[in-house]
Amino acid sequence: KECNVNKDIENFYSYKKNNKIYYTKCKSCVASYNKKYKLTINPEAYLKSKNKHREIHKEYYKSYNKKYQKERRDNDPLFRLAGLLRNSIYRSFKGMNSLNENTKSILGIDIENFREYLLQNKDPDILESECHIDHIIPLKVAFDIKDKKERYQKLLELNHYTNLRLISALENLSKGSKIIKYLKV
Repeated sequence: KECNVNKDIENFYSYKKNNKIYYTKCKSCVASYNKKYKLTINPEAYLKSKNKHREIHKEYYKSYNKKYQKERRDNDPLFRLAGLLRNSIYRSFKGMNSLNENTKSILGIDIENFREYLLQNKDPDILESECHIDHIIPLKVAFDIKDKKERYQKLLELNHYTNLRLISALENLSKGSKIIKYLKV
């Protein structure tokens, strides 16, 4: 449905071939139609188009993300700490290096027992190679805290082994930073 409101010409898109001819729908109506179309009418085509766009502009997204991560690490010590902890745990779990004492005290367990804990609690249908180490309560919870000392303490608590689990990569990526409660039957 169109808004049927009289608007200035700046609120309408012009055609590419002739920029003196304008669409009959305003920009906000076009945007709401596109959103509805993308999400409800044809989500498969939208995802295909989105993936194609990301593939074409892969280098741009890669360099943008690299620049963002570096800038964030340089300006936010807690973001840097979260990354260091995540990397240390991952590399130790994969056998790339041993867990240092500081990370071991944060994790609350040695790497052999940690690996055993994760493997005992993972879904048996998922291959180990297809798993991600997931924070049950996401680290985002710590970043929402304003006080730096409280945020630091919460970040340490969220990296304790009891807040970590193995889940499928697809499930982890789709979960994002949401808290999802799972019931074991």
